[in-house]
Amino acid sequence: MLLMVVILVCLIIINQTINKVNLQFSEKLFIRLPFSIYFGWITVATIANATTLLVSLGWDGFGISEPTWTVVIIIIGLIIGIVTMLKNRDIAYGLVIIWAYIGILIKHTSASGYASQYNGVITTVIVSIVLLIFVEAYLLISRKRSHS
Repeated sequence: MLLMVVILVCLIIINQTINKVNLQFSEKLFIRLPFSIYFGWITVATIANATTLLVSLGWDGFGISEPTWTVVIIIIGLIIGIVTMLKNRDIAYGLVIIWAYIGILIKHTSASGYASQYNGVITTVIVSIVLLIFVEAYLLISRKRSHS
């Protein structure tokens, strides 16, 4: 977990540095895009691993049920994702978060997963995906307007 946090901090610094520089198309493709994708995955993985660590340590979540904590964590991830997407104007980062949330949705709705046992979690994930898609659309539209 400690190493993952170190990687996350490094990626935050790298992304802040990259965003301060005016990049050419090839630099955006071969520098910014890979770091954005990696940053997105490490963000998701850090949240997931922090949750797993707490569970493995026997943390009881202050007596709050696991499905409720799942909803809270999904919302925290959503907020982190949206803030980061908007701050960095980063479409690739957002696509990674959407992909991860689709994976959560599949796990919760499939027969081999939780078989739709947790409607609150499913609803939260669907709403989160929709909000993330709206932010992606906003970024795309604002990018087109700024280039026009």
